[in-house]
Amino acid sequence: MSTKETNYVGQGRTFTFDWGTKECLSIKKADFDLLPVDNYGNVRIDVVKRKSPDKYGNDLSVVENTYVPKPKVDDLPFK
Repeated sequence: MSTKETNYVGQGRTFTFDWGTKECLSIKKADFDLLPVDNYGNVRIDVVKRKSPDKYGNDLSVVENTYVPKPKVDDLPFK
């Protein structure tokens, strides 16, 4: 688990229909533009189910994905 502070960039709500569910997200453009871009040109975000909905019925949080893979170690003394 990372000790880095969570960067919340939006919220969302789950809607249920006869045919299934739909998750609708809302992200402010100004917040989205501040997110870092990875080596492939992608912005990485996570959608997290909240423990309980807020007063507006939002049951999802949108947060910055801060995962950084560990570098590969190619010079191990054994193979």
